[in-house]
Amino acid sequence: MAQVVIIDGKPVLRDEWHPMDVESVADDMEVKLTEDQVLEVMEIIARRHDANIGINWDVIGSAIDYVLESA
Repeated sequence: MAQVVIIDGKPVLRDEWHPMDVESVADDMEVKLTEDQVLEVMEIIARRHDANIGINWDVIGSAIDYVLESA
């Protein structure tokens, strides 16, 4: 969930995603990821997501597919 936090006296809009979010999508896809794969999914999303779309459940699912296909 997005929230406004104050960093160095200035407001910052933060939208956090956690490993359990990635694991939840993987569960819905009926796949099991290792801790390393969860981290890889998060790193891929951080580097490659489209800022016009943002990070959402579909983006996480696509990153999971990518990691599984690369294994």
